[in-house]
Amino acid sequence: MAFNYEFNWGILLTEPYWEWIVEGLTTTVLLSMLAWVFALLIGILVGTIRMTQSPWLRFLGSAYVELFRNIPLLVQLFIWFFVFPLLMPRDWMLSWNRLDNVPFFTAVI
Repeated sequence: MAFNYEFNWGILLTEPYWEWIVEGLTTTVLLSMLAWVFALLIGILVGTIRMTQSPWLRFLGSAYVELFRNIPLLVQLFIWFFVFPLLMPRDWMLSWNRLDNVPFFTAVI
């Protein structure tokens, strides 16, 4: 049995699909750049801490790396999005939940 369906790619250039594609690409690039900058800064800081002479600082740096390396990314997203606000004081939690871009901030973290 053969299916002779051909997808009409031209429909993606019409309203509202084109706007959704541009918005998605913009969000993806912005999220990637912000996450890259934060990852670079945190990576330099943790790498420096792991190279110090202090055994306690080396232990903390290694523990940080192993903790985030061994927790899958999807689980980390769930923790930051659902669990982290519950650990804040009640006033902070309510103000955090009222922010407009909480999913974006969670993805950057």
